[in-house]
Amino acid sequence: MKIPNIIVQALLAITLLLLQPVGSVFAQSSDYVESGFLQDYSILEPDPERPAVRMHVLPGINFGDYDKVLIADIVLFLHPESEYQGISARKISEVTSEFQNYVLDSIKARRELVTEIEPGDKVIVFRAAITNVYAKRPKRGVLGYTPIGLVHTGVKKAAGSDYVLSTAALEVEALDGQTGEILGSLVATKLGETLAKAKTGERKWEDIQAELREYANTWRDRFK
Repeated sequence: MKIPNIIVQALLAITLLLLQPVGSVFAQSSDYVESGFLQDYSILEPDPERPAVRMHVLPGINFGDYDKVLIADIVLFLHPESEYQGISARKISEVTSEFQNYVLDSIKARRELVTEIEPGDKVIVFRAAITNVYAKRPKRGVLGYTPIGLVHTGVKKAAGSDYVLSTAALEVEALDGQTGEILGSLVATKLGETLAKAKTGERKWEDIQAELREYANTWRDRFK
């Protein structure tokens, strides 16, 4: 079963990083751990076109009936084996905001974005989580910390020294805005780099940004 276009479009930004283009060969990561974000993992089935994806679409659902979309805040879960569990609120915001902005940009030309649901509205509510993120312990001196309230251009570089997003997974739910019924759900993992390699911290924030841009162009062309 193919992922409906509305799901692909709404979650474009996140899947850019976590999914290889169709036709690539990769498998479900043995390091992946269910975060508990989704309401029901038992309904997920393998996607024959993307071996790293498990998904569920409500039988008979027509996503074209929904003309509005509400995007919930994206949530981040660390991998339980992450070397470092203490991540600042600032850095979590940087990572999730980056993905959220891509998501919003990918659908605003096709669906009306809303922040609240009125009775009778045909709204899809998308919940998404970046899970299984591996973080390494920051290595910096006392002067390397960012004081509260100070924003500067070095923040994202600092984020790159703490986060290794190559181990990240994606968990998504699409809900009916009126009933809360699960319309679709998806889990995607990426094996571009294993957890063991991620622990070396070889990837940097700039590498992740470049990969996002590359996948963004590929998938936007595919789903015009």
